[in-house]
Amino acid sequence: MEEIEQLLAIAQSLRNQYNRGFSIDGNIVGDIGEVLAQQKYDLELYDANHPIHDGYTPNGQEVQIRATLKNKCYLSIRENNRPDYFLFIHIEANGEIDEIYNGPAHYVYNEYKTYGKTDEQIALLNDAQRVINGNAAGYAKISSNRLRLMNTNVDINEKIEERG
Repeated sequence: MEEIEQLLAIAQSLRNQYNRGFSIDGNIVGDIGEVLAQQKYDLELYDANHPIHDGYTPNGQEVQIRATLKNKCYLSIRENNRPDYFLFIHIEANGEIDEIYNGPAHYVYNEYKTYGKTDEQIALLNDAQRVINGNAAGYAKISSNRLRLMNTNVDINEKIEERG
């Protein structure tokens, strides 16, 4: 029972310090990822639960940060819920983050839209009312390995810079 009390106290301390929800039953991985990303990359965070984008770079690029502890990531596939830039990160057991993808979101959507799909499925994806391979909330899984491969093709000038 003592460990549960400690966990809840830690979550409350994180909420107070970083102005994020850190909900144990909700988005704690995402909140941790946003804070770790802000510390590593040259970006500022919006207030918690800002629509679509989690933060922005000094030159105004808006960024959605997606954090995971697994080997897969989720992205919104609804046309009206797409960010300008993605920063996908893996949170390691020691608290360090590993960059999975850092760059313009349109590269990810173009890859997702066509990867392993027939022309008919691609046509259905073009219809904003349809959700293919996603859940009811309009999210789809994409493997970390695919994102890592795509990340190798993003020009260094299109990436969010790390803090110096």
